[in-house]
Amino acid sequence: MTSIPQAALHSRPAIWRDVRVLRVVAQIAVIVVIYAVGERLVYNVATGLAARNVRSGLDFLGQTAGFPIGEGLTYEATDSYGYAFWVGIVNTLRVIVLAIPLATLLATLIGASRCLVGDANEQPVGGHLEPDLHFWPA
Repeated sequence: MTSIPQAALHSRPAIWRDVRVLRVVAQIAVIVVIYAVGERLVYNVATGLAARNVRSGLDFLGQTAGFPIGEGLTYEATDSYGYAFWVGIVNTLRVIVLAIPLATLLATLIGASRCLVGDANEQPVGGHLEPDLHFWPA
C-alpha cells in the first residue's frame, strides 16, 4: 500500500486552477468587456453626431418651445423648453396624487367584494375579476 504524504493532501492547487483566482479574473474580464463596449458606443455616438453637425447637451432648454400645454401651470407657446418640461413634471405629479389613492381605493373595494357571498351556493364572488391575459408571439 502506497501512502500519500500529508503535505500533498493539503497543498493548494496551481494558481490557474484556484477557484478564487478564477472568479476574480472572470470579474475583471467582464468589467473590461463592459467598459470597452461602453467606450466604443460613446465614441460611435459622438462621431456620428459630429459628422451630422448635431449638438448634444441641454442648451435647447432655453429656446422657445413653440407649442401650447393646455392644463396645469400657466404656460404660453413662447415659453422655453425648460419651463415646458417643468410644467410636464408638475402635471404628472398632479395626476399621481389623484390616481394612486383612487387606484388603492378601487383595489380595496374589489378585494373586499371578493369576500362577499355571491349566490345561493355560498360561493365567493370573483370569477369575473380574474385577469384574462393573452400573449401573442412577436
